[in-house]
Amino acid sequence: MNIFALLLTLLLVFSAYIVGCEGLRCHECSSADHTACEDPFDKDRAKAAGFLTLCDEPTKQGQRVLCRKTHQTVLGNVRIIRSCGYANHSETCVGSRNAEVVVRSCQCFEKDGCNGATTMTIAGTVVVLAAALRAIY
Repeated sequence: MNIFALLLTLLLVFSAYIVGCEGLRCHECSSADHTACEDPFDKDRAKAAGFLTLCDEPTKQGQRVLCRKTHQTVLGNVRIIRSCGYANHSETCVGSRNAEVVVRSCQCFEKDGCNGATTMTIAGTVVVLAAALRAIY
C-alpha cells in the first residue's frame, strides 16, 4: 500500500469521529401543532418543517442529552410529542395510566433523529468509504 492511500484512509476514518462531535439532534414537534409530527412519522415532511434541532447540553453533572418521543392519550385524544431531554438513568421507556390519561415516553441516545425517522449519518458513510479504499489499496 502506498503512503498516499494510507494517509487518505486515516483522514477519512478520523473525519468520521469529527462529524459525530457536534451533539445530538432530535426532532422537536407536537402533533397538536403540526400533522407531520404524527405517527406514522414522515421524514420528508418533518425535514421540510424543520423539526430536527441540535439539543443543548445538560447543565447538571451526571445527566446526558437524549431524544424523547411521548405518546399521550387524554380523554381519547392522541398527541405525539417529540423533544430533546436529559436523563440520569438508562430506562428506555416509562409510562403511566389512569382513567383519563395514558402516557408512554421513550428515549434514545445513540443517533440523530432517533425519536422520529431513521437517518443515515455522514459518519457511517465515511467509515464505509474508508473501508472500501482500504480494500482497494
